[in-house]
Parts: sequence; C-alpha cells; structure tokens
Amino acid sequence: MSLVVRCPGCGGASRVDAGALGQMVGCPRCHLPFVAAEEAPAPISAPPPAPARKSARANRAAPRATAAIPIAPPRERLNGSPVAPQARQAPDHEHDPVTKHATVGLPLSVMVGFALMPFAIPLLWLLGPTVTGFEAAVSIAVPAALAVAAAALCLGIVYTIDWTGTTRLKGVLILVGLAYLSAAGLYFLKPALVARLQTMFALPAVWFPITAEPNGEYYVKMPGAPTEVQVATVAGIEWKPGRGVDRETYTNNGPKTYRYRFAVSNAPQPQALAPDGAWFASFGRHLADSTKGRIVRDEAKSTRDNLPGREWELRLPDSETVRIVRVYVVQGRVYYLSVEGPDLAPGEKLSEFFLDSFERAPGPNPGPQKKGRR
Repeated sequence: MSLVVRCPGCGGASRVDAGALGQMVGCPRCHLPFVAAEEAPAPISAPPPAPARKSARANRAAPRATAAIPIAPPRERLNGSPVAPQARQAPDHEHDPVTKHATVGLPLSVMVGFALMPFAIPLLWLLGPTVTGFEAAVSIAVPAALAVAAAALCLGIVYTIDWTGTTRLKGVLILVGLAYLSAAGLYFLKPALVARLQTMFALPAVWFPITAEPNGEYYVKMPGAPTEVQVATVAGIEWKPGRGVDRETYTNNGPKTYRYRFAVSNAPQPQALAPDGAWFASFGRHLADSTKGRIVRDEAKSTRDNLPGREWELRLPDSETVRIVRVYVVQGRVYYLSVEGPDLAPGEKLSEFFLDSFERAPGPNPGPQKKGRR
C-alpha cells in the first residue's frame, strides 16, 4: 500500500510505500532528504490481490525507499471538464517596471538623481563671473531653459521600459554631458556673435502713423507703439505733448537703445510764417545751447510737397550719443522730429525712414485752417 508524504523543503507531495514510513527518503523535486511521515490518507485504490504462491523474499520487510514518486498536481475543472494548468512564465527582470534597474544595480532614486543633474547648469551663470572673470553674453534664462529641456529628456529615458537598464544609464549620462558642454559653449559665446544672431532673427519694426495735431493734417511713422513725452523748449517755442518711442536695436557691439521723438509747436510762430535761412540758423544755435551739444552737420531738407525744413546732427556731451533733429515749418507751425542713440549714423535705416516719413496725412485734404480753429 502506498502513502502520500510531503517534502518540508519545497512542499511537494509524493507517494511512498507504507514500509518506508519513518525512514529517510529523497524528494524527487528538490532532492532534499527527509523522514517520511504520513500526511493524510491518499485516495488511492487498493492494490491488486497478491498471487497464490508467495516466495520467501516477498514475506520479508519492504526495502527502504530511497526516492519518492512525485504526484502530478490536480487538474482544474472548467464546466465539469478537466483543464490542464497553465505554465507559469518566468519573470522578465529586464523589462519589468519594478525590477528594471536590477541589471545595473542602481535603484530608481539614483537614476532620477542623475536625470536631474542638468538643473545645476544655471549655477555657472551665477558663479562663473567670480571664478573665470568672464561675463556671459546671454541671460540666465537661456541656461534655465536648457536645464529644463535636458532634465525632461533624461527623465523620459529613465522611465522607458523598452530599454535595458544599462542602456538607460548610458543615455542619461550622455545627455547630461551634452547639456553641460552646450552650457559651457553658450557661456563663453562672444558678444559680437550674440548681437549678430539677435539682429538676424529680430522681429521687424512695426510702423505706427502718428499725428501731432488734433486735425491730423500731418503725420509721421514711428517704429513702435508711442507714448506721451515732453520736448524741451527750443528758441522760446513751447511744444504740445509729443509722442515718443524707445526702441532697442541689436548691433555688432550689442543691443543699443534709440529714442524717437515727434512734437508740434503749441501755436503758430509769427517769426516762422516766412522762415528763411537766418531763422533756421537761429533755431540751430538754440538747439545746440539747449542740449549742450556740438553741431557736426547742418543740412537743408524739404518734405515731399516742398515744405521748408532743416536737419542738424549733434554730438551730445557724453561724446557717444548722436542726436539727429529735423524741423519742418508749415503755416507758422514748427514740427520737431528727432532720433538719438549711441554712435548713430546719419544713414541708419530706421532713423532715415522715420525722418523721411513726415508728410500730409492720407485722405481728403482738410484745407487751410482758420485762426479761430487753431
């Protein structure tokens, strides 16, 4: 008669002869020797009856069992029919999200720490001037954007389950190295090259037509949305609140701010009803005195409809700022246009377009103004 015993090591059930109880047997699964002890009666049919003639060898005690016979696991039943148990798949340690870092021996927190290393890049802009004595040509916003982009890419690699752990680690380290090399290149970028790139990709000026009188008879185009400004009194002429724009322009020597001003006299000037060369010369002297500048160019100008005017180029006291002033006289009213900036050239594109844009406003001609309406 056979009995069922259970291995204490792996828990597997096996069948042994009844005579092997209390003796050492070997587990057929894990090969662990253990003392055979009956666990429960096995539902096994009785053995067939022994033959009539027995030999003396059969009457002896059963030999000691050296190995147990494994028992197949019970079959599950589905709708009354036996179903074979599914084969248990081995765990995929290489692509399992829980154990995906086991191949490189690093936990997830260490990998994330490597991925966040680019956030130290902006420190170069804070500590670099003290250590290297070199001032970066670009603002700290550039390394901050680079750090965020590089860290996001590194985190994406860390959480990619289709790559092996070793590949992920290499990818993160390569991206971190490239981010720091790019930051170093941006930090030591020459200011002239930065200015050239800014000029190349700068947005074009948006020109706004601005009138200086309530009737809007004459206007000028300014490179930007204007604000109200005050124009200093020149030659005893008081000006209405003018319109001005401060525009930053990128040059080879870096960004420079240019100022544009447009104003009209508060009332018609009797002495300007018939302006001549002497009147313009007097106005130029008063202009130089009011700015404490030095006139380096004096040139006659006229509008498209042949209105008289004059243009002066002044070098201001700081010896770097140049102001170009153009004045037109229309029926006794004086129209004042000026643009100034560091080392402003007379033929500079934005200044010339602004000064040459003065003309009669488009639309129906309002005709001469009566003195009562002035």
